[in-house]
Amino acid sequence: MTKDPAAEWVGEKGRFWAENADWFSRMLGDFESVVVDGAALSPGERVVDVGCGGGDVAMAAAAAVGPSGSVLGIDLSPDELDVARVRAAQRGLDNVEFREADASSDLGPESFDVLTSRFGVMFFADPVAAFAHLRTAMRPGGRLAFACWQDLEANEWMTVPRAAIASVVPLGPPPPADSPGGFAFSDPDRVRSILDGAGWSDVDLADTAATVHLGDSATDAVDFVRQMEYAVAALDPAPEDQVDEALAAVRTALAARAGADGAIDLPARVWLVRARA
Repeated sequence: MTKDPAAEWVGEKGRFWAENADWFSRMLGDFESVVVDGAALSPGERVVDVGCGGGDVAMAAAAAVGPSGSVLGIDLSPDELDVARVRAAQRGLDNVEFREADASSDLGPESFDVLTSRFGVMFFADPVAAFAHLRTAMRPGGRLAFACWQDLEANEWMTVPRAAIASVVPLGPPPPADSPGGFAFSDPDRVRSILDGAGWSDVDLADTAATVHLGDSATDAVDFVRQMEYAVAALDPAPEDQVDEALAAVRTALAARAGADGAIDLPARVWLVRARA
């Protein structure tokens, strides 16, 4: 049976992200400002952050809209939502709420001025239906701003460790380009078609470069890479000696890209997608 990429976040995947929330916040830190700045938020606006995870973008949006505005962060993972609530309380943010919900949930008609998301909208089984439903929660002329990954080959934070593993252990074939998953929105024409079909207008995709922080050292980065889905799928069935050889190859490849402080920060490219309801 094919796994449901969205439903996986309710269980083990969501728990993993929650347990490593600080790591992921730093890993994806560059993209928080990409989304929030791209949304051009103003004081007093009402925001819904879809696939909010540990709450980074939702909390940044709450600061941007100020006490006269409000933010609702929605996610499928109860574990990540617990992290987000604790973080918001620690920051004294009382204009942000976190709710277990998805793109099909009733958010109320014309309830929001802006929809944001950082890598949280690529997992919809029926993206046209999902975005059409989300549009009903937007006021007329409301704005959308989300970040999604460009093609795998444009993202060295993925290609460098993948190539190192593949030099020792074969990687499985990539999923179909239109299947739900991390790179499901890499094709800009597909993204435009989805949003157009869902009734959004003025769709714009901006080519955006940033970096992904894989670790403070090559060893840290290898530990992270080992837990990524493609690495688990390739290495778990492999003999122990091949696993060790593959991880050594990853360490060598990443160490060669280390900064002066030893940190591993690799180039990434995303689409900043904006549209109007």
